[in-house]
Amino acid sequence: MVNYDEQIVTLILDRLKRKGLAATVTGGGSRVIKYRHTIALNYEFTPDELAVLCLLFLRGPLTPGEINSNSGRLYEFDDLAEVQAVIEKLSSGNQPYIKQLERQPGQKEARYMHLFGDANILDTYTTENASATASPTQTNLEERLSAVEQELATLKANFDKLMKELMG
Repeated sequence: MVNYDEQIVTLILDRLKRKGLAATVTGGGSRVIKYRHTIALNYEFTPDELAVLCLLFLRGPLTPGEINSNSGRLYEFDDLAEVQAVIEKLSSGNQPYIKQLERQPGQKEARYMHLFGDANILDTYTTENASATASPTQTNLEERLSAVEQELATLKANFDKLMKELMG
């Protein structure tokens, strides 16, 4: 959940308008200014591709399953295979629009992020992932697991020896 004040929203909308990615909506007698995206004027995306990109813009890196489950109001995908096909289309070609991030420890699936923002954002995600994989707590956990496995093997051997003495 996010909480932006009016000044930040206005600033971002002005930037998007200057880039030709947003426009003011007129009519309807509304008391507030309304905006719409104009990405279709600059790029030729299909509705399913646009849905994937919108979710990545709004929510940040997502898995294909998260894209599928959160896309209902934008586009109704038939199944996860259709989502994956759109992801592959957007991440390939002369100009990729999204990129697969490395799967992070503790996560079942890799996430995807859009490439429309600042290149430093991508670096942030890859740097966080690299530091997470080389964390000392992971090494500590592996050492502790090894010690527990050795202790379990010793206990099993002692138990088997005790059972032989009792039965024999």
